[in-house]
Order: sequence, then C-alpha cells, then structure tokens
Amino acid sequence: MQRPLLLAVCLFACACHQKPPVAADPYAGVRALVESRAYPAAVQQLEDMRAKNGDDAMVVLMLMDLYGRQGDPARAILRGRAMLSAHPDAKSIYIPLSRLYTVAGQHQVAKDLLLDARKVGVDDKDVAFQLGTTLAYLDDIPGARAEYARALAAGYPEQEVQYNLGLLAVHEQDRDGARAIFEGIVAKHPDYLQAKRELAHVVLDQAILEAHASQKLDKAKIDLVMNTLWDLKDKLKDDWRVNESLGDGWFLLGDYDAALASYTDALRLGQNPKSVEERYRAAKQRKLDLAASRPKVPASEPTSVPK
Repeated sequence: MQRPLLLAVCLFACACHQKPPVAADPYAGVRALVESRAYPAAVQQLEDMRAKNGDDAMVVLMLMDLYGRQGDPARAILRGRAMLSAHPDAKSIYIPLSRLYTVAGQHQVAKDLLLDARKVGVDDKDVAFQLGTTLAYLDDIPGARAEYARALAAGYPEQEVQYNLGLLAVHEQDRDGARAIFEGIVAKHPDYLQAKRELAHVVLDQAILEAHASQKLDKAKIDLVMNTLWDLKDKLKDDWRVNESLGDGWFLLGDYDAALASYTDALRLGQNPKSVEERYRAAKQRKLDLAASRPKVPASEPTSVPK
C-alpha cells in the first residue's frame, strides 16, 4: 500500500518542480507583421481583434502606433478617443494620445487631455513632462518650466528634462544658457547625440553673431563645429536638423553650393520647415549676387589660320 503513496508523493513533487506553462503571446502574429513592415496586414489583424473582443487597451495602443506610422494620425486619434470615451480609466491611452495631438498642432486639446490624465492618476512624471512640452508650444514658458521641474522631482530622466530646458533657452534666444545646459548634458551623457547636435547648433549661432559683430570669422571654431556635425550626420540618419546646421556652416564659410545642397537635404527630410526654406532662399540669392558681382571675361577674338 505504501508504493502507490510513494508514487503519489513522487508525482506531486515532480509537478511542484515543473515550470508553469508560458502563456502564448496573443499579439505574436501582429508583432511579426510589424517587424516585417507589413503594416496594413497588421492593422487588419488588430481591427479584427478589436471587433471580436471589444475594447482592449493594448490593441488600441498598437493601432494608434500603426496608423501613425502609415501617416494617418486622424484615425489614430479616433481610436484613442473612442477608447477613452468608453473607458476613461484606461490610463495607458492618455500620454500617447496627447502626443498625437501635439504632433497635429492641437496643443490646447493636448493640454486638456493631460490635465484629465492627472485627474485619473496617470503617473505624474509622465504627465508633467508631456504637459511641460505642450505648454512650451502654447508659449507658456513659466508653466513649462514648472512642469519640467515637477517631472524631474517625480523621477523623469534628468537628461531628458535638461534637454527640453535647453530647447526652451534656445527659444528665448538665451544662447549662453542653452550652451551651458547642453554642455552639461554632453559631459554626463556623451552618447546623447541629440544634445551634441543642439550644442553644435548653439555654438554655430554664436559664431555667426560674433562674425557679424566683429566682421571677423573664427574659422577654427567653425571647422570644429562642422567636424562635429559631419560625425553626427553619419550617426543620426535622416536628421534634417543636422543638415540645416551644416547648411548654416557652409553659408558662413561662403560655400553657397554646399549650403544649398545641405539645405536641400534638410528640406527633403524635414517636410519643408520654414527656417530652412528661408535660409535656402538666402543662400540662393547670395550665390546669384556673387555671380553678378564678378567681372565678366570678354570673349577672345577668333584667331585666323594663316593660309
């Protein structure tokens, strides 16, 4: 009679040491389609899941992301809005949806949404950081600074907060303050390439102002910044801001063909930002003015061949 008991104990012990089965990932097929960039097929699968299983925050988040990747932010916003209308406690939706409104330029709507997120208890470090950015777009600079300080106190990554504070300083044309902030970030986080890009941009702006004020060009400083930008161009693929700064450097050095080439790259990558359009036109006009100011070389007389 003991043997079955021993057998039972053995089976129970073995069962206790077995690892619990791993649940299958219900989104594995969708993730595979996304990795292969088959976005329409991935969207179709997610829409089928949404229609069959009702509202699911993960499904909605993935749909918002995929519609955004396909250049359809309106539908991404629609999915997020529908989810919050039915489930205002779906905390994971608020921040991504507010970002979509920010990208769409609807900053007041984004602000209202973030204030609602704070009311329902979304992590304040995320709400505060995004709200700071939104208030900056609404030109509420003191409010933006206050929210960034709140995000920092709540545990948001310090380098991200400092980076945005540096951008605020640039916006207010406080170049010395911006330079100090970006230098501090780069010293602590040397791999933060975007901070390096902004630091190079600020240094270049300062060199341009100094050149206009003194009528002297600090070529060594410009060359150093240009070398940094060339390095960043290889590391930050398809970054229109790097190309814009390269264009500014070439413009300052008087190489208008190179400036136009860099501005053209920036326009191609950046969906025609106004600052680049203005600089492109200025470089083109400077090139035309330079060509017009050069003395024309008279055509040589044809030489007669003696008979």
